[in-house]
Amino acid sequence: MIVYEKDAQLFLCARLGEYYCKGSKCMAWTWKDKSPWQTRRVPEKKKWQQSVKEPPRPANLPDDWTWEPGHPDGLTGYWIEPKEQALVRATGYCGLLPSVQK
Repeated sequence: MIVYEKDAQLFLCARLGEYYCKGSKCMAWTWKDKSPWQTRRVPEKKKWQQSVKEPPRPANLPDDWTWEPGHPDGLTGYWIEPKEQALVRATGYCGLLPSVQK
């Protein structure tokens, strides 16, 4: 069963039975995606894309997202979601349960 890590911790461990799943703290935990901590990014308008200085924060953007500045060599600036929020959205499963590994 593929679940959010916080939900996996509600189940008993497939190996130890009497203990609850530790999610990614267990060596058997497998992330569904290769990069579970893939953060969401919001590009900024052209005016601010190469700016090192933080632009005005968009009204609908959460307060804990941070500004990643652009660079003169063409990389554009963007707002980035904290890693902790990305991990909350990530899903995985117990690697000891072979029927799930598809």
